[in-house]
Amino acid sequence: MFAPNLNWKNIDLQKIIEEQFHIPTKIENEANAGAHGEQLYGLEKTSTTKCISALEW
Repeated sequence: MFAPNLNWKNIDLQKIIEEQFHIPTKIENEANAGAHGEQLYGLEKTSTTKCISALEW
């Protein structure tokens, strides 16, 4: 809903994508999305280990 680098305020990006492309959509931050993708499709899919992403800005 808020992306200051794009000058967006109160933008419902999930709704826009779902209406435009007719697909279920979930908006998530980079760390959570990476961990979820790894759990579904990566080495973590057969493990209980979780992915940790540490970024420094």
